[in-house]
Amino acid sequence: MNQIPIKSICNACQGEGVLATGQTYVLAGRIHPLLKKCEACDGSGKLLSWVDVHQFAQMLNAIEAEEQAQ
Repeated sequence: MNQIPIKSICNACQGEGVLATGQTYVLAGRIHPLLKKCEACDGSGKLLSWVDVHQFAQMLNAIEAEEQAQ
């Protein structure tokens, strides 16, 4: 079957691509948080999932029904 890519924001890093380690470092007299690349999204801030065409149509119908209810 045909697959369609669906991009969504990574929940682990809230789309930032990095996570705070809880540690800090000093650079030029200022304290900065130590960050590491998000492992869930590999630092992109987005997640990619593939859905079947029929699932995609169901998702669109659900969104349309929700908008009509408002």
